[in-house]
Amino acid sequence: MATTKIITQAEAFKLISWLESHNKQLFADVAVTMASLCLRVGDTVNLKFSQFKEGNTLEVLESKTGKKKEIIVPAKVWEIVERRRQAFPKDEYVFTSHSNRASGKSPVSREQVNREIKQAAESVGIKGTVGCHSFRKFASTQIFEQSNGNLALAMKALNHSDPKVTMNYLKIDVKSVGAALANIWE
Repeated sequence: MATTKIITQAEAFKLISWLESHNKQLFADVAVTMASLCLRVGDTVNLKFSQFKEGNTLEVLESKTGKKKEIIVPAKVWEIVERRRQAFPKDEYVFTSHSNRASGKSPVSREQVNREIKQAAESVGIKGTVGCHSFRKFASTQIFEQSNGNLALAMKALNHSDPKVTMNYLKIDVKSVGAALANIWE
C-alpha cells in the first residue's frame, strides 16, 4: 500500500478550491476541518454540533487510539460549523450525509471523503497518493515548519506519544538530517 503524500499549502488550496468550484462544499469543509484541527477523517466526520460549545475548545476521543485530544478551535472551523448549523439545523453531525440512503441521519462516510479528495487531486494534477490523510500530514508539517522544527509541538498536534512516529510522519530521516547538515556552512 502506497504511503499517503504530504501535500503542500499550495496543493491544499488547489484541492479545496476544486472541491468548492465543483459543488462539493461538504468535502471541502471536511478537508479544511481535518487540516485545521489535525484530525483523522474518521474523527472529523463524526464531529457533532453538540461538541462545539461556547469557548474555544473542543474535546475529541480519538477513535483509532482511544486517547482524548483537546483542541483550540480556529475561527475558520467555527465559521464552517456555524454555516452548516444554519443550513442544517436538524442535523446531529456537522458533516451529515444528505444522500437518499443516509436520509440525513448519519455522517458522510470516510470512504466517500477519500474518493472525493482523490478525484480532486487527479483533476488538478497532483501526483502521488493523495487522500484524506494528506490533510492531517499537511497540517502537522505546517506546524513543524512554522515552529522552526519544534517536534514536541507537532507531536502534540498529532496527539502522538512517540517521537519516532512523528518523525516518520514528517519524513524526518537520516537522509533529511544529512542534507541539512551538508548545508550548515553554506
